[in-house]
Amino acid sequence: MTKTIARNGNDTTGKQSSQADKPVAIKKRKTKKQQSQESFENLMVCACKLFIANGYKATTLENIAAGAKLTKGAVYFHFGTKEALLHSLLDRTKERIVDLIIEALGTDCDSVKAALVHFMHVHAGLGLTNRDEMLLLITMSMEFAGQKNKISKHIREIYQLLYTHLEATIAAGQKNGEIKLIVPTRELASIVIALYDGIFIEWSRQEMKLSGDDLIRAARSLIVNGLFNTQQ
Repeated sequence: MTKTIARNGNDTTGKQSSQADKPVAIKKRKTKKQQSQESFENLMVCACKLFIANGYKATTLENIAAGAKLTKGAVYFHFGTKEALLHSLLDRTKERIVDLIIEALGTDCDSVKAALVHFMHVHAGLGLTNRDEMLLLITMSMEFAGQKNKISKHIREIYQLLYTHLEATIAAGQKNGEIKLIVPTRELASIVIALYDGIFIEWSRQEMKLSGDDLIRAARSLIVNGLFNTQQ
């Protein structure tokens, strides 16, 4: 008599065979270039946070390496010195924030008011999306204020770009009667920059419990109502 083998749920032979036939996903190894770039980014991010939280002077290369879970040698390999690392961060801040803010000021608009409102909108948006980089520039500008070294010079040059373009826009508004002739152009530009720097400091101090959008909206209202002639 021929025996019949019943196939039931306990018969896993087919399943085992089908599983064995499936190709095993092999995780690709990162190239040395990818590993190096990843280490570079980790160091930049960690250094930025530490400089903001503790200040440049109080932050050591050991702190940065430990925070990035790398060796001190990795910091030396990518940057050489703590000063060079900060210069790299400042260059990146200029590229990711300041250059885009200046570009916003140069946008073709129907009026100086529209150009400034666009500038304020872009400035605020970049501050919200790139908070640490914005705070780095502000906190380092305070720590190195009044000093005469390469870092303080670098920071002044970045801020001067903002002042120069903002002053030119305000001057154009004063010339055509859009902006009130209440104080000189340079001081008005400084007030605008100071207001925005202050907003980001306050937002950070209160651990972002305040609404960033509402803070910026209030600042924009103050600037527009304070600078522009209502008759225009």
